[in-house]
Amino acid sequence: DFKKVKLLRKGRLPIVSALSELPKTKHDLSSFTLDVPLISTNLIMFTVTGVFRERDTKDDQTFKFSRCFLIAPQGTGLCIINETYHVGPAAWATATDPTTPDSGAQNTLAAALSSVTRMKVDWAAKCLEENAWNYDKAVEVFLRLKEAGKVPPEAFP
Repeated sequence: DFKKVKLLRKGRLPIVSALSELPKTKHDLSSFTLDVPLISTNLIMFTVTGVFRERDTKDDQTFKFSRCFLIAPQGTGLCIINETYHVGPAAWATATDPTTPDSGAQNTLAAALSSVTRMKVDWAAKCLEENAWNYDKAVEVFLRLKEAGKVPPEAFP
C-alpha cells in the first residue's frame, strides 16, 4: 500500500527526523504495559502500550499507542531490527484473547519470520497464524516442512 511505503523510515537520521516532527505529548506512565511474547537466543520481541495526550493543544483528546520492537544481538550489544508504532483513539477495542498479539505485533513477527525464512510476508504470517503466533514453533515447523520439500515455490518471492 502506497501510504505505508510513504510513511516507512529506514536509517538513523530519517527515523530521528520523523520522531522529532511528532507533537509534544504527556504520557500516563501508570497506563503502560509491557508484553514480552518472544525471547530466544537470536531474537527478542516486546510491545509497550499506553495512553497519552498532546501537550500545547486545546483539544483534550486521549490517544492509545502501541510500539512493538524486534531486537537482535549485534556485536557485543543489541540492535533494534524492526519497530512498529501505532497510534489511535484511546477507545480502541482490545483483543479478546490476550494470547493473540495485536496487529502491530503480528506484522512485526511476520516480517521477522519472512526475513529469516525468505518467505513472502503473507506466507510467513500464515505460518505464524497456524502455529498460534508462536515464533519459535513457526520456525521449527517451517524448517521441518522445507526439509521435507513441502513448502510450495509460491511461498517465496
